[in-house]
Amino acid sequence: MLSTNRFLLFFSFFNTFHFIQSQAGKLARFCDLQFNSKQSMGYELGTQLQVCCGVTSFSIWNFKNAREFTIGDEILHQRFHSNDSEMWSELNLSKCTDRNEATIGFVEPLPGVNCSYMKGQTVNLQQKSVEMPSWYTICYHKNDCSSCRVDVLCANDLSAACSDISLIGSATTSTNSTIKYWYTVGKKYPFVDESVVAVTVIRQRTMEEVKSETKAVKVGVKEHILFKDLLSSEWYIVRRMESIRFVSKNLTERQIPLHVHI
Repeated sequence: MLSTNRFLLFFSFFNTFHFIQSQAGKLARFCDLQFNSKQSMGYELGTQLQVCCGVTSFSIWNFKNAREFTIGDEILHQRFHSNDSEMWSELNLSKCTDRNEATIGFVEPLPGVNCSYMKGQTVNLQQKSVEMPSWYTICYHKNDCSSCRVDVLCANDLSAACSDISLIGSATTSTNSTIKYWYTVGKKYPFVDESVVAVTVIRQRTMEEVKSETKAVKVGVKEHILFKDLLSSEWYIVRRMESIRFVSKNLTERQIPLHVHI
């Protein structure tokens, strides 16, 4: 938060969201999840998966060849269970009518706004259970449907090993009317030809998108984006997303529903 210029820079839950599209065949039934995210636990402790609601289990598939989108083996399948004694295990969410997405924590509704409250599910992944850093297909399962995403799992999101295979970025400077954002794609990022990077500025008060720019992925190049004509009286959310598009017969054969948007 850069309070002197009244810009809210929000990255932690959206930096690693990936749009996944498959054009191959009829796939398994898709679940529309109300919340799907992850959070680094820091200090090489691993990654926490966060999801809502009513998910019964999850599975993680590795890649035989990530550059060719060749799915390998199911390396982990586990049911969700409640463990209140585990650090960061509780996930309270608020869903309000003035925004499309659920928010972590309790939100007091403004006049004319209605909010509902949910308790999500979490699981902590450590290096002893899943090799990190690496790219995986992560699927969440309900009774009769699934929702999957391609994502990178790291024991420490800020490590050099993680940044080598993923994308990092931040806002370097801001003024009363501008925000300057940079990002770099690691030299071992596997989806170069199929990816674009989209950076969006959203007015926090109304959740309205006010600025957006999309660029092709360039490995090892530090890209800069300058957003102009912003208002000093507003707070803004800066959101970065990697968009990955691919076709894979291998996914169809394994009935992995990667036609979903996350």
